[in-house]
Amino acid sequence: MTTQSSLPNALKDWADTLRLYKLDWFTIPLLDVMRIWGFVGSQIIWLLEPFLGEQSLTIWAEALEQPETLKALKQYLVEGEK
Repeated sequence: MTTQSSLPNALKDWADTLRLYKLDWFTIPLLDVMRIWGFVGSQIIWLLEPFLGEQSLTIWAEALEQPETLKALKQYLVEGEK
């Protein structure tokens, strides 16, 4: 099981940026949807990666394939609201 301490730094940075811009309220419910459709989304990202040339997308494709990582990210965002 992935805990928030084992979240990749890139995901933590992204979550912190969402908090900074006050978008975490929107992202938390979206993570539940992403857990359901994650595999499909990850495959789309893998297909688009060569065209976009973005290494940062790799972390998202891997996270979408692992529901526990998304769960840990959600927990990280929720605990940040307290």
